[in-house]
Amino acid sequence: MISTISNQNIDRVLAFLPLFANPNTKPLYQSQPGTGIFDPYVYATEVAEFLEVLDREGFVIAYDWSACKGEAMRYVDDPALVASADLTTLQKLLTTHVHLEQFFNDGHLAQLIENGHLLAILKRLAQLRSSQEWPQPAGLAYPSRQSDQLQPALV
Repeated sequence: MISTISNQNIDRVLAFLPLFANPNTKPLYQSQPGTGIFDPYVYATEVAEFLEVLDREGFVIAYDWSACKGEAMRYVDDPALVASADLTTLQKLLTTHVHLEQFFNDGHLAQLIENGHLLAILKRLAQLRSSQEWPQPAGLAYPSRQSDQLQPALV
């Protein structure tokens, strides 16, 4: 199920854009090899807060993310796909990445921080937020900018 997203939800997520735009200001993660079965990564408090905000603001959604891992990696490999993604796609990408980190703890988010993919997602979200018209993928109708609610549906 795709959750309804408001401009305020988006703004709360975008508050973290500077964190990922300037990752050298403060280390966002550390790798601590040899401390468990996996090669665990420990993330800065701000990254943990970002993940909580994603969930609370409706960006971590219920859908079959495990079936879409390959598709999500296409977006990682091709930044042009992120640059043209709609809100629903961004929700699906964030959900997949959060769950990959959550279930495998293999540094997936650290890789996305390093290669700029999380930043690209947030920049695209900022573009959607500031645009005069919300993108309208086939079969989806988004309200005008005057309305605060977006109601994306699975495509």
